[in-house]
Amino acid sequence: NVIAGYQWDVISDPQWTATGLLVYLSGDVSVKLNTISGDGTDIGVAAYYSGTVNVQNNVIGRTPPGDGDIIDAYGIGVEFYGNGGKSKIVNNKFSGWATAFVGQDLSKNNVVTP
Repeated sequence: NVIAGYQWDVISDPQWTATGLLVYLSGDVSVKLNTISGDGTDIGVAAYYSGTVNVQNNVIGRTPPGDGDIIDAYGIGVEFYGNGGKSKIVNNKFSGWATAFVGQDLSKNNVVTP
């Protein structure tokens, strides 16, 4: 699969984000063999309050925000929060993110380039 992310440029409280792939209140999920990219994408894969979420063998990249985009508040390749299982990020290629991944048990053979 090829998934194009997006950015949500707005100054607000709370700050909003856009994501390429959102896993929310789900059971166990595997995200694998995808290409996820996009101009200034806020978050490539976001997994919140789900079971075991495994993100493996993906190319997860983004290009910098375009001209005139002055807000780049996130820039996270994969973010996990509140998942119940032993979620992992394994054998992915990350590029262009301010932070490649955030969450638990995530550093397994990933390649991260600026």
